[in-house]
Amino acid sequence: MHYTIRNKYIFAIFDIHGDITFTDASIIEKDAMEQGHQGIDNIVFNFDAVPYIDSAALGILLKISRKLEELGIALYLMNVNDVIKGVLKISGTLGQFRYIRDEESLMKMQSRKELDDILGDGLE
Repeated sequence: MHYTIRNKYIFAIFDIHGDITFTDASIIEKDAMEQGHQGIDNIVFNFDAVPYIDSAALGILLKISRKLEELGIALYLMNVNDVIKGVLKISGTLGQFRYIRDEESLMKMQSRKELDDILGDGLE
């Protein structure tokens, strides 16, 4: 497994490639927390190139989600395939995460937020 981190608007996007194991998820956790401490409000784990995640790694993802939430940072899972959805469903954790279908949906979400900010400023 390897990943890159890119910033797009208000999102830090982790483009992850390969199966995610416990060890891999622990490394991702360190970088996700670092992004959070650098002032990022939204972190996205892009699973487009992730065929599978094991249950131990899923536990770390839940831990990451809770830690980020305590810091006021939203975590989104993007491009989640059916195999990973199955693991989430079987483990009872499907409802524990926020999901974004794809990057186009992510950008639409950003556009809505910008519009809300502009309109909100005009109403004050």
